[in-house]
Amino acid sequence: MYQRIIEKTKTFNKQLKKLHKHQGLKSGVEERLDALNANETPDGDQFPKLHGFPVFKARCGTGNMGRRKGARIVYYKDDARFVALCIYLKSDKDNVSPKEILKILKENNLLD
Repeated sequence: MYQRIIEKTKTFNKQLKKLHKHQGLKSGVEERLDALNANETPDGDQFPKLHGFPVFKARCGTGNMGRRKGARIVYYKDDARFVALCIYLKSDKDNVSPKEILKILKENNLLD
């Protein structure tokens, strides 16, 4: 079976680095990305205001918080690519705006 390579944007890596104090988050994120990429788990919620772009948001638990209160991973996924766009803690931010996501997509040449 064809396996996509998991790509991570600079934005994603920068945000993940800032969250280093949350024990177990980095390994939890890697496991979650692997499972999402391999279709072992259903995709997260698709962003409805992005005009059909395959951008999803999935929950990820941290060492001391479960998925519900933990981190959110925003990612782009189509037949050829899997790109982690950004990550944030639910306690820090409720949601990411479509404008922010479109900016990251544009910076990473994911807009047609």
